[in-house]
Amino acid sequence: GCCLLLMLLGERGGRKVCVARHVLLPPAADQIRKVVLAALDAGLSDPDALRLTSALTAADEGTRAGAAEVRNNGYLQEAVDRADERLQHVSPKTPTSRARLRSFARSR
Repeated sequence: GCCLLLMLLGERGGRKVCVARHVLLPPAADQIRKVVLAALDAGLSDPDALRLTSALTAADEGTRAGAAEVRNNGYLQEAVDRADERLQHVSPKTPTSRARLRSFARSR
């Protein structure tokens, strides 16, 4: 969620600090919702992506988004569909990779 926030909003969604080099940090946990809502109101990024960011960073772990919400989010739908297509072409000789992909696919 924090990485998605920074990817979507850059410095508008975090703060830049310098400790030997410049690093972009997300806002404090209690400020993330406020930053996401402000970005939604201002139309700064894709609304589906911002809603997913908010869901992934929810303060209450019981309501925090998981794999199913990620897979079903409109912002990521094209990437999920491409991953599903690739799953059809995974070699049976790589059982570990195939099992991980199937596990992710089932969470949809």
